Amino acid sequence: MGSIFIQLGVIAAVYGVAIFWTRLAEAIAGSDQDIGRDECLNGLRGTAAVAVVACHINQYMCAFIGVSNPFVGDHLGILAVQLFFCLTAYLFTDKALKGSIDPAHFFANRVRRILPLYIFAVVAALAIALCYSWPAVIPIRQTLNESLDVVTFGLWKTDQLWFRGINMLSLIGVAWTLSYEWAFYVLLVPGKFLWRCGLMVRVCIAAIVGAILIRDFYLSSKQVIWPFFLPGVAAAFSKYLLPERLGRVYLSLALPSVFLVIWLPGFWTPVKLALVTPVFFAVTFGKPRWLGWPPLQTLGVISYSIYLIQYLVLYPSVQMIYTSPALASVGSRLWTGALIASMTIVLASLTYRFVERPWVARSALARVASASAYSPSSSSA
Repeated sequence: MGSIFIQLGVIAAVYGVAIFWTRLAEAIAGSDQDIGRDECLNGLRGTAAVAVVACHINQYMCAFIGVSNPFVGDHLGILAVQLFFCLTAYLFTDKALKGSIDPAHFFANRVRRILPLYIFAVVAALAIALCYSWPAVIPIRQTLNESLDVVTFGLWKTDQLWFRGINMLSLIGVAWTLSYEWAFYVLLVPGKFLWRCGLMVRVCIAAIVGAILIRDFYLSSKQVIWPFFLPGVAAAFSKYLLPERLGRVYLSLALPSVFLVIWLPGFWTPVKLALVTPVFFAVTFGKPRWLGWPPLQTLGVISYSIYLIQYLVLYPSVQMIYTSPALASVGSRLWTGALIASMTIVLASLTYRFVERPWVARSALARVASASAYSPSSSSA
């Protein structure tokens, strides 16, 4: 029981540090590019991004303190990733149902939104790994091949990723989720057109997805991740169908569901899928007011940067902790954990401002141009 309170303390401390720095983060990053976002969904982004950071800091802090099973942070971090998948599926399925996805513009906008920061993170990860492996003598061809593997990791994930003897999963491993997002985007476009082909096609699509779901969950020995997009898809289809009062029902189920997600064993299981669904529905239909809290809005704006940058701060910091005698005490290491969280938020603000934001602006302009090209007034002109 003591280890649970230690983990809850670490997680709460990470959230406290992140919220403390939001004033500075807002000053650096600005939020004008994200006016019009749904406040609850944006607050969910911020909450989930910090949860992933807290998960990883908790793992290292527990190792330093001597706690062998950081399951509270691990389950919270996985829940955050699952909610990110739900969020992606909800937003873009809703857009598809409204008929506002043009394939060329859609993929161009996704590239502008995702790749600039990803490329920055990959280059930074390679630079950090190169600094640590500089004395090693590695053939140039091997170095180039391993560099290519690192660059393409966000398109299709691998279980092992090495560069000059450095485990790159410790530096860019969080990007594994991008490969699933790209797969969702690729399937969304033909799925949109097939869905419009009539009731029989829709029934067939639903039957095929259901059959694959049952096959993967009950016949596969590997972790099954793709079904965690389905609550977002279901929420998009239910957006205008569910009675408003059901939002309160989902809100009442959210906290017990989160508790069970953290407490029950396993990560990507049918039980966890069933529990994640009311949590996400509580956000989309219950609209909890606390997600509109300004610090969470700021964290939501820079959430993608928080998510991708965290390992670039965590890895060098942990290496320093392991090798510095001055940081051998538990107290010193706890303060270092607070410093890691602080540096992650500040650096994420900078990468949002100078890497993400310019491309977000271009993406917004492209969306406006695309909407104008397909509007009735522009057609008549």
